[in-house]
Amino acid sequence: MNENNEISTEELHEINEERKYLGGLLKDRMNFYLVFVSLFLLGAYKVPLPYEKFFVLLFGTIVSFLLYLSVLRTHILVRKALIILKHSPSAYNRLQKNVGFPSDANKILIVVPIILTALFVGLSVSALVEWLKNTS
Repeated sequence: MNENNEISTEELHEINEERKYLGGLLKDRMNFYLVFVSLFLLGAYKVPLPYEKFFVLLFGTIVSFLLYLSVLRTHILVRKALIILKHSPSAYNRLQKNVGFPSDANKILIVVPIILTALFVGLSVSALVEWLKNTS
């Protein structure tokens, strides 16, 4: 940045390259998260005993939340890069201006881990209730 808080062309190029890298990282983390959830839920419902199922789902809830934090942090970095690049003459921005909805698909995508973590919480509570019913 110069004294007028303007970003040089070289800095814009560096930020755009970082945005590309972070976008790929966000994609990879989301894909890993979705595979984790799918396989973990499938495995959790193969667990026969209610107390074991509860602990497996509780563990899944914790891991899901931690993975969500990782996805969220990467999402925030991508957003910051996009905000900086918003007024640059890049091809990405020219394309972005021609798309009306959604203005940023990453904003929609970031909701998925929240919903799935809430699902883990609900399933954990359900398994706990089932376990407590079976002990009575």
